[in-house]
Amino acid sequence: MAASVRRQRLARCFADLAEPRLRGLSIQDIGARWGLGNGAAFSRMFRAAYGMTPGERRGAMHSLHRILALSANDRDGPRTPELC
Repeated sequence: MAASVRRQRLARCFADLAEPRLRGLSIQDIGARWGLGNGAAFSRMFRAAYGMTPGERRGAMHSLHRILALSANDRDGPRTPELC
């Protein structure tokens, strides 16, 4: 039972770390939000479950969001420079 709850909490953290709207929250805040408040223990559990640290997850998703945003800008065509 406890392992199942822990897996569910870690899954919520995994999702939150990919959410751009939550970039303002620290990784420890995200862990605490789902009842995994001890930063070091949270990081160890996360790494054991997903093979990466919470910071690596957040960084990878941030990079992906940037790439997708740049790609969307390319599809919109060239931008007209603004005149001062």
